[in-house]
Amino acid sequence: MKSRIHQKVVVERSAVDHEAFADFYQFGDAPARPLLVYFGGAISSSVYHSRRETEPSSLVELFEAALRATGVESVDMLVVPCPLIGRSYPDFRSRVFRFVIEELLSRTPNPEPEALVFFGNSAGAHIAAVLAFELERVRALATTAAVGLVEAADESERRLFAGKRYLSFANLDDPCVDHTIRFWEAMIMRGIAVDVIERAGGHAFEDYVANGAALEAFNWLLGGLSVKA
Repeated sequence: MKSRIHQKVVVERSAVDHEAFADFYQFGDAPARPLLVYFGGAISSSVYHSRRETEPSSLVELFEAALRATGVESVDMLVVPCPLIGRSYPDFRSRVFRFVIEELLSRTPNPEPEALVFFGNSAGAHIAAVLAFELERVRALATTAAVGLVEAADESERRLFAGKRYLSFANLDDPCVDHTIRFWEAMIMRGIAVDVIERAGGHAFEDYVANGAALEAFNWLLGGLSVKA
């Protein structure tokens, strides 16, 4: 396992209207490293601010397990907690773009990666999809407990659906499972394949960790980095 370098990326006056942050990790030292971005689900303001002082250790451990399984040696990961504003907030889409692309990525050692893959959980899946459908460099999108995927597709301006890979996990007792099924149907109507895997469990990310979906999502994203869609 390559050693990792961690950087807390802080944006004091962010486009999402609060002090925002993310955790950047570098694995390996290849000059052109791909970037995996994980977008977390909605959390309370108290939990959000507490994470400003910590690291997402359990998620990093899961990612490292995927690195070992896939043999990928040089890759970066950006862990983005869900902003404290929701989809109904004015100019949400444009704020998300400014926040992720202009504010977060520009502050990392890998501001313009040639290849991007996204992993979105719950409300973070909507943010990941919003970006994925507009950015050519995004090769793949994986989601767990997703919400808002159909809306992200319908509101897309560039509609860059083709040439990307999609994998969505939806637990059978997840009250939001219909969001994933509707996304699958909407993308089929556009001629785009989405692989959907249903397993036992609820909506919590811990349920998707327990049934192996989260690790499989990381494996799938990393495994495809060396192969263009």
